[in-house]
Amino acid sequence: MASPQAHHPDVPPGQLHPEVRRGRSRLLNITVVTGLFSTLAITGMTVLHQDQDLVRGILEARSWGVDEVTDREVAAMTTGSGDVVLAALGSIALTAAIWFGVHRLWRLARWAAVVIAVLCLLTAAFWSVDGGQLMWHGGGLGVAVLAAVCAMGTSCAVWLLVAFNRLVRDAFDR
Repeated sequence: MASPQAHHPDVPPGQLHPEVRRGRSRLLNITVVTGLFSTLAITGMTVLHQDQDLVRGILEARSWGVDEVTDREVAAMTTGSGDVVLAALGSIALTAAIWFGVHRLWRLARWAAVVIAVLCLLTAAFWSVDGGQLMWHGGGLGVAVLAAVCAMGTSCAVWLLVAFNRLVRDAFDR
């Protein structure tokens, strides 16, 4: 069966084939979900990194207790209150830009988003390694942030599956 093209002879100019619209709609929906989980995870990690005890615990765990963690290293990894707002706004803006590019069926937007999704997936894996410290020092907020990090990783993986689905590829190969 031939794949539906964005501009099929039976479809009036300016409109997309229903199959192409469905593929684009799937990617738009998972983009919103992934953006939501990513914003929650990024903002939560930024909030938790305001706690110097948590930061020290993470740094000590990463060094396996071999190296002494200095106050300078802790200060370098500790975030400020303004960083929380910047992290949230940056994540929302990036999600909106990806959504707009996908909505317009820009090939570059899809490929840029693939790179971002892979980086977010790797970030989620890296942050999950710190999960014990998040729960130990972060309490209930640490558990919620760890859940958001896991949801971010899962939704990034699903986003990649959807982005390489045949309907979605056909939508961008018009």
